[in-house]
Amino acid sequence: MSFIARILPAWVLLAYGTQIEAGTLVAYGDHSGEDHRNENHSQEFLRGINLTLAQLNSCNFTGTDFTDADFTQASIWGSVFADGILRRAIIHDSYMPGVDFTGADLREISITGSNSFDVRYDDTDLTGATISTYIVGATFSGARMNGASLGSSYCWETDFIGAPLEGAVLS
Repeated sequence: MSFIARILPAWVLLAYGTQIEAGTLVAYGDHSGEDHRNENHSQEFLRGINLTLAQLNSCNFTGTDFTDADFTQASIWGSVFADGILRRAIIHDSYMPGVDFTGADLREISITGSNSFDVRYDDTDLTGATISTYIVGATFSGARMNGASLGSSYCWETDFIGAPLEGAVLS
């Protein structure tokens, strides 16, 4: 990250059209210098954030709570959202190859019209999710897909081994 990215509060950096490349978001709330990583409220301000047109390439968002966030037309290629929370998030017309959602809570997420190849959904909770896009080379190993809809998706070379598909719509 640049010098400016290290001195400004994260909410300043995560604005409309933000560009962060190969960075790690470290956003712990009050910026007092105290370590608040183990407190539940430390990243709540990212919930519902609008990241429309943001360039968040090769970033590490492991464990971050993006509940109700909007990633419309964002570029998030190569980013890691492992063990994060993206419940009810919107990823629409986004560029997202190589994204890693391993172990993330993706309940009721909406991924539509996005360029998504080699995406990892391993061990995620996709309950009630809607994914309507081209899915090429993705892995859903162990993903919970109860009530998930992939009905309008085109899947090639996609791995669903170990993913219970009961209640999922794959037409």
